[in-house]
Amino acid sequence: SSDLHLIRQWFYSLLRKFLFYHILETVFPGTGLYCIKTADQLDRAARISSENKENIQKVIDMFPVRLSDHVIRQSLVSKGVADQYLPFEEELDPAGDEITFDGHLKKGVLEQMYSNRVIFLLDMHCPVYCRSCFRKHKSARKQKTTDTDDVKAAVNHVRSHPKIREILITGGEPLVNRPNLDAAVDGLVTIDHVRAIRIATRSVSYYPDLFLKNRNEYIDYLVEKNALCLENGKYIEIGIHFVHPDEVSVQSIDII
Repeated sequence: SSDLHLIRQWFYSLLRKFLFYHILETVFPGTGLYCIKTADQLDRAARISSENKENIQKVIDMFPVRLSDHVIRQSLVSKGVADQYLPFEEELDPAGDEITFDGHLKKGVLEQMYSNRVIFLLDMHCPVYCRSCFRKHKSARKQKTTDTDDVKAAVNHVRSHPKIREILITGGEPLVNRPNLDAAVDGLVTIDHVRAIRIATRSVSYYPDLFLKNRNEYIDYLVEKNALCLENGKYIEIGIHFVHPDEVSVQSIDII
């Protein structure tokens, strides 16, 4: 049938991309991270040649760029991945610069729009920066990193509001700040009316080594935290964020 033919085409296309990724891992191995400051540095790291370096430099100056070896390899194979992480001239368009979500309750790491759920912003930094991020402006990236006292204050806010049942832990990349993550989970697990703790991460797609290094130490850590939650009638959900199917890799499937 035509549906079966489309499925086969998709499957073979996926296998070809996985093969190309594997070849590039052999030719260009590494699990490094790069903070890109100049258009020339971008060209060297990403193995590309920017057409209009002057405008690309303006983008980098306005919206910081961070890349990993993993996404650089994927970007060499897929434009769909490259568009997620490599700076492009259209980012200079002022449309969309205005922040439209002011008006939320904001207290330190905590943001609240709905009565039954809140957001914990554990860290404003990420190993890799997505070009679509609405916290991408340099002023947001330069915000002071919160500490465990701020997280404990957010936990106390949740404790004093029984309607709150769900907490979304995000950032930035919340998994890069282990002390804040410990303070959040260990505090929330003691609150009777909390049911779900959701951790939103993009690292599965753009920096899988965070999970796989040190013999999968971070995966074991999350399993242990979830066991603690289950003992107290709660659970952890990991929100895994892919924008384009070409971001799926052997490593990300292994993590999932």
